[in-house]
Amino acid sequence: MDDRVFVISDISVDIELLKGQSVVTFNGTAEWALDYELVAELVWLPTEAQLRQTLEHYLQAEPQPRLKLVCAPEGYLCEIPLRGQNLTFRASEASEAYGAALLHVLQTGKRAKL
Repeated sequence: MDDRVFVISDISVDIELLKGQSVVTFNGTAEWALDYELVAELVWLPTEAQLRQTLEHYLQAEPQPRLKLVCAPEGYLCEIPLRGQNLTFRASEASEAYGAALLHVLQTGKRAKL
């Protein structure tokens, strides 16, 4: 099952310790055959709204913390101001453009202590 991708959304989960390891447990769904999954085996993919909200949070320190998303024929452009520069991130999906911008901000912040 290593090749398979499962998407689980809109479900209540808990993170617990089981035999000394962090696991995600699925609650309230009798039809689920999956009782738990190791946290180390999971990848969280944030929604477009979560990416935008986090990006806006990091841009609050900018003099004009505007975030702009433009739908263009070639995809989406996410435009942000960062340390006196206007930066543009292009992607085929809005969430990917936000994600690229957020990744840049986080990587830059590690070097500059955001």
